[in-house]
Amino acid sequence: MSLILQNIVGKPHDIIKRKVQRQLDHHSLAYLKQSTIAFLGFRCSGMSEILILDGELGFIKAIDKVTLCIPQHEELSRIDQQVFDKPLPASLYCWLPGIEETLRINGMASWLNDDRSNSDDMELRIHIEGVFIHCAKSIKRSELWTEKKQPDSKIDVKNNASELIDKSHRMFIESSPFLSLYTQDNVNQTELSPRGDPAGFVHVIDDKHLLIPDRPGNKRVDSMRNLLNDPRLALLFLIPGNDLVLKINGRAMIVNDPELLQPLAIKNKAPKLGILVTITRCQFHRSSSLKWQKIWADALAVDKTQFPTLGQILAEQTTKSQSFTTKIKGKIVDSFIKRDYQKNLY
Repeated sequence: MSLILQNIVGKPHDIIKRKVQRQLDHHSLAYLKQSTIAFLGFRCSGMSEILILDGELGFIKAIDKVTLCIPQHEELSRIDQQVFDKPLPASLYCWLPGIEETLRINGMASWLNDDRSNSDDMELRIHIEGVFIHCAKSIKRSELWTEKKQPDSKIDVKNNASELIDKSHRMFIESSPFLSLYTQDNVNQTELSPRGDPAGFVHVIDDKHLLIPDRPGNKRVDSMRNLLNDPRLALLFLIPGNDLVLKINGRAMIVNDPELLQPLAIKNKAPKLGILVTITRCQFHRSSSLKWQKIWADALAVDKTQFPTLGQILAEQTTKSQSFTTKIKGKIVDSFIKRDYQKNLY
């Protein structure tokens, strides 16, 4: 089935196959030092979870090239302290406000502090198994750094868990241009994948089912492979400017029915695949991390010229060189990426 998926999506370029690093390099470290927001995905007791963490520049610290340390955070305090008592597979997805490329990290998470008497001192350690700079397509499609119209509704965030999609859930989903998708396979390979499009890109079929389009990306189909092995997933919907998020858990089926996918077409291009989600739980949560006024300010203040292009990064990472030849290769890759962004967003 994985081979069928790959044939439908197409084969990734060799440079994409080789972009996942086993440890932090200077590019990944530079992203970490500038990141103020990170999404953390994991699964415990059969339930997948996505948390949003924030802090000052570089709040996630690199202890060495394969170890990260996340300081205690209000969002972390919401989970049971027994979670991460032993290493758990986890994924990080790091934002740099104003920068469209992002940093993704997969590894094993556990508490750094063995003393449970003072939870304020507890920190989360991530042992890195894979790290890469992610392309800008989901951010571009969602226009994430542009403030969006807010849904006109008052939502009670207390005791609002439901097994069905109600009017408030539907309104939020139809106003959301961005979500994070967490998957994990049967051998603990994890992915926390960003998905973005114009608001309302996820189709609410009925009060138990959602359909998420799979737009063109890097063609690695990691999330899809995970779902073939284990259909459980977590989704986190957000709206720029709103500190409310919608968390959904469910089970997924990968579909390629053209009739089902045609209504999701944008610019006359229907997705080749979709993720059909059967809902098991929906819940609103007010995030302490989405301080959008600061996020907008950071996005406006960022100096994009201080960051290397994605082509430069991929060329250096795959050649392990910073030579003149590598710089030329980086410019060629940048040219390819620019054409891809122009022609293959949908």
